[in-house]
Formats: sequence, C-alpha cells, structure tokens
Amino acid sequence: MMKKLLALALVAPLLISCSSKKGDDAFNEAYVKDTNGFDILMGQFANNIENIWGMKEVLIAGPKDYVKYTDQYLTRSHINFDEGTITVETIAGTDPAAHLRQAIITTLLMGDDPGSIDLYSDANDVQISKEPFLYGQVVDNTGQPIRWEGRGDEVCRLSAANAPAKAQYRAENRL
Repeated sequence: MMKKLLALALVAPLLISCSSKKGDDAFNEAYVKDTNGFDILMGQFANNIENIWGMKEVLIAGPKDYVKYTDQYLTRSHINFDEGTITVETIAGTDPAAHLRQAIITTLLMGDDPGSIDLYSDANDVQISKEPFLYGQVVDNTGQPIRWEGRGDEVCRLSAANAPAKAQYRAENRL
C-alpha cells in the first residue's frame, strides 16, 4: 500500500506539470479565427451570387444540397437530396442552350469523389466518371440509367424542348 502511495506521489506532480491550458487556448484562438474567416468568405461568396442571380436566388451547397456554379457563375446545378430533384439553370445571355446542355451532362455524369470538386468557384472541375455518382438514380425517357454522354445528351434535348422561353432557363429532373 505504501509503495502505491509513493508511486502516486511521484507521478502526480509530473502529470500536473505536463497539463497546460496554454495549448488549448492557442488552439481555440486559431479555431475562432479560422471560423470567423470562413464566415466572412461565405458571406462574400453569397453576396457575389446575389449580385449575379438576384436577392432571392442565392443557393449554397450544404449537407443535403449539392450546388455547383460554372460559366462565371451564370450557370448552376442544384441537387436537392431531400426532395430528390436536380435543377440546372442558366442566366447566360449568349447561347443558353449550350450552357444548359454542358451543365446537365456534367451533373449527370460527375464522379463520386466530392473532394475533387470546388463548390465555391466557377471552375468547371467536375470529373466525368465511368460510374457516375447519380448512376441508377436518374433515368432517361426510356427508363435507362444514364452512364454515357449520349444518354445525357438525350436528356438535354428533351429538357430543352420543354424549357420555357425566358431570361432564366431551367431544366429539372427527379432522382
């Protein structure tokens, strides 16, 4: 019993001296700075989208929403996983059908590696995959899953035929 108390008496001061709040405070301060910086950047991003799309048209990716802007933020793809919808829209002034077509095909055929996509830029960095992320969840008008560009192009053709003639062009499909 005496040996255990002696060992505890020797180890306790060492353990107490090793613990420090300074490291935790530095970590918390860095975390707060990073979080505040991220909030500022997200606010600027949302403001830029608002300036282009309008006050009530800001869409930003979240846990249940994939949103990707392309074409200098004039075209966007939105997958709402809760509602099971895919919406592709453009406000491009020149050749909106081509912008929609490219965005639809890219969205339908994108790979399943979310780390390869920068959701906060307008870069067209979405990788086309042999096994698309949405494969089996979206089908064409014949009920076939979309794996290749030809089927994606057919979906575009049908969507364009039903698209309204207005300033904002939109194609929507159910998952």
